[in-house]
Amino acid sequence: MNSRGILCFMIVLAFSSASISAEESSAMPELREAIAISIEAENAGFYRTLIEENTDFIVREVLSRESVTCIRPPHEVKQEVNSALSNYFNKIDKTELAKFENKTKEFLNANSSLVIKRLDKLCTLQYKFHGGLMKTNFISASVGKGTISQEFRIPQDYSRSVSAVAIT
Repeated sequence: MNSRGILCFMIVLAFSSASISAEESSAMPELREAIAISIEAENAGFYRTLIEENTDFIVREVLSRESVTCIRPPHEVKQEVNSALSNYFNKIDKTELAKFENKTKEFLNANSSLVIKRLDKLCTLQYKFHGGLMKTNFISASVGKGTISQEFRIPQDYSRSVSAVAIT
């Protein structure tokens, strides 16, 4: 390389960086806004996933506790599951991270079922949120704060089963 080539390269580089920094200063507010929106979207997604996992965990835990003895009638176990879910949804509502629709225990009881199957000492419990006769009822929530939100929904035909050897 000769000295003129290096000098031309340095001049082009200096003008390019000056041009880029001038463009950056005018684009900085837009870039900051885009970053803030993407953080809001990421947070909403995180909270929606957390609510989904906790909902499933609550159902599984109540069923697991009952499967050990397997002595209560299905309607009592279903009411316990739905009461735990309703309490959880109400707590989330109070944090203002999500706004639920149809979160009452009565709504859950009307749109879910629980089946208990006993075979000798093996006990299987299956909770199902069926969404009503026409499968048009569901539990949903708008999750997130600010301008971005995501939808949480317990889908129709959501089902969770737990099996255990019952201690009687």
